[in-house]
Amino acid sequence: MVRIFIIYGNKEGERAGEKVNDYFKKNGLDSFLAAPKSPDIRIGEYFDKVINPELREANVVVVIGTPGLSYSRIARGEISLAKVLNKRFVPCVRGKTKLPLDLDKMWFGSSTFH
Repeated sequence: MVRIFIIYGNKEGERAGEKVNDYFKKNGLDSFLAAPKSPDIRIGEYFDKVINPELREANVVVVIGTPGLSYSRIARGEISLAKVLNKRFVPCVRGKTKLPLDLDKMWFGSSTFH
């Protein structure tokens, strides 16, 4: 089964990530939203202890590209680890958002949202 890890960078990205995560789950896909208040993280679990194993298990990484993505140290760290792990990236980019860590060179097209 495909496992999807969703990365975002700010409140706007979090809202979009929640929608994408809900869509995947409603359509039977195994997805994980990397967010401190994610429904995928159980009460009492440490956020940092859950993220890396989930990212390592993922087959695909969806990056929610909003203006705040480049400013999020946590999101940049997740993207860097995903690159080291040679994960496949799927972009979901808002407008002409500048993507961190040369991600725009890692795919051929993108999905946009408004």
